[in-house]
Amino acid sequence: MTLREIAGRMGSPTLSSLYYTERVSPSSLSEYLSTVDIDPFMMLLQRIVVAVKDKISLHKWSNRHIEIFDTVYLGVLKRLVDDASVEVPIRLTLKINAISLLPLDFILDLSNSSDNSVFMAMVCTLDEGKLFLFDRGFTSLAAMREIAEGGNFFVTRMVSGYKTRVVESLNADHVGKTFSGLKLIADELVLVGADDNEGQAIYRRITFEDEDNGKKLVFLTNLVSISPWEVAQLYRLRWIIEILFRWLKHLLGAIHLISRSWNGIMVQILLTLVLLTLLVMLHVMRYSRSKKISLTGAMRIAECIVESWIIEIHPP
Repeated sequence: MTLREIAGRMGSPTLSSLYYTERVSPSSLSEYLSTVDIDPFMMLLQRIVVAVKDKISLHKWSNRHIEIFDTVYLGVLKRLVDDASVEVPIRLTLKINAISLLPLDFILDLSNSSDNSVFMAMVCTLDEGKLFLFDRGFTSLAAMREIAEGGNFFVTRMVSGYKTRVVESLNADHVGKTFSGLKLIADELVLVGADDNEGQAIYRRITFEDEDNGKKLVFLTNLVSISPWEVAQLYRLRWIIEILFRWLKHLLGAIHLISRSWNGIMVQILLTLVLLTLLVMLHVMRYSRSKKISLTGAMRIAECIVESWIIEIHPP
């Protein structure tokens, strides 16, 4: 059964019935999305993530404690503020599992909030032993302190604006050695803080030189029991989320916003994350079964799965 056939069986309009009806204009669909209830779509995403977890073999979840954060820019939204038109950036902050690639949480921000405030809202330190990977955009000293005090760990890039003072040098016998193209310049425990009285804490600062381009890479972490090159390898996992953002923007079309309201954009992002989750499942299962699935085939399978979920959420 196709989405068009499902739409014909629906007694009331749904997203699928509107989208796949030829007479509906983009403006009508945008107006519908601005008022439609987002709860069923949120439930759809939650249920599909749980279903995909069950499909993925257990060995894929042996390192499920690693979580990656990042933000992608989707465009601008024009709003009237004091009778003046103001452009507000539309940003999606996503948290994924580094091993399964499944989306764990997200925030769609149309309020021009800082990355740090969004990051603080998404960091969950209720469980101990998690490892958070994030870029220099998320550099809140309060968030890093909360992560460390909660028995969790982080790896990020060092921000040059912070004041630091070296407390202790580590791995002096490894300084000058090269591994995987990275030459160790320094491995130190440093006191980090915005000023002398606020937010100070001792973390590990590791400085490398990339032998390919001579660029310096400076990492900040509270992991002290592993080698500096292992810290760099962990941070490299963060690039996985950049690939997912590329999928979201170019493959799944998240950059082409149907609606210009928060509600409508939320619905589109929720459905896009559902498709992303299904593609992740097909990608993982392809390797576990040693079968090749084309991109077109994967999209067709994902569409069929979404159709069955739509029937359950909006029964005819």
